[in-house]
Amino acid sequence: MLTLTLTLTGLAADSGPARRSGAPARPGRRILSVLAMFLSALVGAVLLKIGLSLVLASALALLATGAAVLWRLSVPGAGWAAAT
Repeated sequence: MLTLTLTLTGLAADSGPARRSGAPARPGRRILSVLAMFLSALVGAVLLKIGLSLVLASALALLATGAAVLWRLSVPGAGWAAAT
């Protein structure tokens, strides 16, 4: 919740009336962050409505996928990590 609050506060601080003169307005990243948080909350709510077992299975699948990707990227001597 704190991250969402800080993001919204930063978005308000970067708005036209609150912005310093000459400072560029770059709200895109913060707006995308708020949308990502909203969509993840919406997906979580829908999954909980469907059933807790589906939520746990989805979380386990995401965890396994993330672990596999990190393991693959950390293999010593990987071609993508070779110095050119």
